[in-house]
Amino acid sequence: MDLQPEENQAFQQFSELFNLNTENSVLLNRSVGVVIEAVFEGKPVVIKISSGAKNDSAFVSDQINWINYLSKNGVSVATFIASKNNNFIECFQINNCYYLAFVNLKINLSDDNKINWDISDNPFLVGKTMGKMHCLAKQRQNEYKYESLGNWDSAPWLKNPEQVFHSSQNALFNSIHALYHELSTFKITQDNYGLIHDDFHTGNIFRINDTITVLDFGCLQYNWYAQDICSALIFRVWISSDKYKLQDKVIPLLRDFIKGYSTENEFDNDWLNMFPALLKARELSLYFSFFGKEDINKNKLNDFGLFVFASIKNGSPFLNIDYSSNLEEKV
Repeated sequence: MDLQPEENQAFQQFSELFNLNTENSVLLNRSVGVVIEAVFEGKPVVIKISSGAKNDSAFVSDQINWINYLSKNGVSVATFIASKNNNFIECFQINNCYYLAFVNLKINLSDDNKINWDISDNPFLVGKTMGKMHCLAKQRQNEYKYESLGNWDSAPWLKNPEQVFHSSQNALFNSIHALYHELSTFKITQDNYGLIHDDFHTGNIFRINDTITVLDFGCLQYNWYAQDICSALIFRVWISSDKYKLQDKVIPLLRDFIKGYSTENEFDNDWLNMFPALLKARELSLYFSFFGKEDINKNKLNDFGLFVFASIKNGSPFLNIDYSSNLEEKV
């Protein structure tokens, strides 16, 4: 495998801790750390190794704790393997670099299992799965607090854009501050706010028969439950080249999604009034991920980047839809 010397040393040490057979290991990905397929007790597993600050382990540990809780309560998610020390996450330092790793059973999924929003019952099933996760989040919040996870206002691109955006994009800052102020007026209650996944796109949600499997909890945070729904919607539409053609499909999709959601968790129609601002917040976070560090005076944004830049600057709605009048009577 094409590993750097320290990465290889970390892999060997972690493999020993997790009792992995590494004879025919395969490097799967190295976009964020390294992801390697190995074997545990005859079963294929995936070990994820990353380097960073020591306090990163608290965030990963909280993710795994929450995923295990979901699994225990009937949500289809990854199954984690404990180390010889009976830990789901192990950490150590090599030279001046801090490494952490965890191992989960490999889930055999293909592109054919990815969610196709145009299949009639998929929005209902995905909504039902999200509703169950939110219902469990409400139960969990009375038992356990995940201290490492952020809240809606933890994102620096929303709270302090001047500190993280390139200065050439200062034309956005007034609109971002206005959005932050609007969000700060939303009520926070035990019924509308808690742990959300915030990354329900087709690379993270899969269907096998009638079961939805949810992966990648790297965006796990405390936020309004409606934000999770808006994130799923924005991933359906934002990256599509035919955004405005899809706009006509949004209301039927949301109607089916919310019907499924409501079988597991109460959907409050007041959330519909929050949709425009929450959609804009997710659009902002995606824009920042792709373009926020760009010096737009030197490197001109592509057509899509320019479109989203103008949308944020002008405070334009993500979709020109009156969600309340279209959904309130029909959900």
